[in-house]
Amino acid sequence: HQRTLSALAVARGGDQPGARLTVVGGAVEPSYARALRRLADVLGVADAVTFTTGLSEGALAAHFRSADVLVMVSEHEGFGVPLLEAMAAGVPVVALGAAGVPETMGGAGVLVPNQDPATVAAAADMCSACRMSRLAMAGHLARSLSMPSICRMLGTRANRASGTTGALPAMK
Repeated sequence: HQRTLSALAVARGGDQPGARLTVVGGAVEPSYARALRRLADVLGVADAVTFTTGLSEGALAAHFRSADVLVMVSEHEGFGVPLLEAMAAGVPVVALGAAGVPETMGGAGVLVPNQDPATVAAAADMCSACRMSRLAMAGHLARSLSMPSICRMLGTRANRASGTTGALPAMK
């Protein structure tokens, strides 16, 4: 979240002075949420950031539908369910090409090589500017995913992590 806030500051200081960020989901630690709010203030973007928590599924879906881009630059992201949710909603994704993210994205969206705020801001700007190709850019993978393919993907990742070759049971 800190890197995304920094990228917002870069965007607003450059070609995207009207850029906004909505952080969806509650922080596990209240102190973390306070730190994010302080950082937004220090970076001069507090007026451009909205923190939302406790959303219903419908409200979350509405946030995805109204988003120009999902930015997720966590170094330790597992499967990345928000990536799939965004892609299913036709929202372009910018994500750090680390951990399980490249496999989850399967070529959809934009993988950034690092968390540099200027790099992330440029990628988000590019995705936002490509609204006409949202589905071509982000939705093809999510539309093709089925529960069995997700289980196979998770099974492959679990096998790599454990060094085994067994598969998850087939889903019907």
